[in-house]
Amino acid sequence: MYTEQRDDLRDEQRSNGPRRIEALAAENKKWSGSLTEAVEVLAALVFALAMATVILLILVSEVGLLMGNVFFTVFPAMIMAISVL
Repeated sequence: MYTEQRDDLRDEQRSNGPRRIEALAAENKKWSGSLTEAVEVLAALVFALAMATVILLILVSEVGLLMGNVFFTVFPAMIMAISVL
């Protein structure tokens, strides 16, 4: 049974000619590009949210008490988003 499965796998690998490998490579490249786009969009959203938070902290004085938390959350997120973009 094991040898039959192994032989089937070998036959399948042999049937994957250069065209099949090229198609798989093109599909992989397409998915890689869309993943890169998704990461860039997410980084842009994080950057926009971080900037909105900083502007809110500047405009609303009561929120200034949260400034310590912002240094540990918003600014690192902004730096990471800028590095991705």
